[in-house]
Amino acid sequence: MLVVGDLFEIKSGMKVPADCIMVEGQNITTIEGELTGEPDDMDKTPVTKDNYQEEACCTLMAKSLINSGQGKAIVVAVGTRTVAGVITTKTQKPAEDTLLQEKLATIADKIG
Repeated sequence: MLVVGDLFEIKSGMKVPADCIMVEGQNITTIEGELTGEPDDMDKTPVTKDNYQEEACCTLMAKSLINSGQGKAIVVAVGTRTVAGVITTKTQKPAEDTLLQEKLATIADKIG
């Protein structure tokens, strides 16, 4: 089980288990189709002291697939706090009673 701050190895073929920042790696591409719907490979570069203020693409999102390469990443979010977790939470609605269920509940209240 990963927690925020863990450093773990990433390699081709694995699904990213948490949102993280890549700190080391070579030739890493990911497919973020489960989150974005886009099937294209995204090139990722490790964050360094030279590129951290620029637009370096060093973030790896949970549920994305490592299509190629290998490296290391630091966990920044897990579970419902990941991008995938927030999307899932926001899109799932609690089950609502149907009109028939509401009417049956009203009848049951009157009988009981």
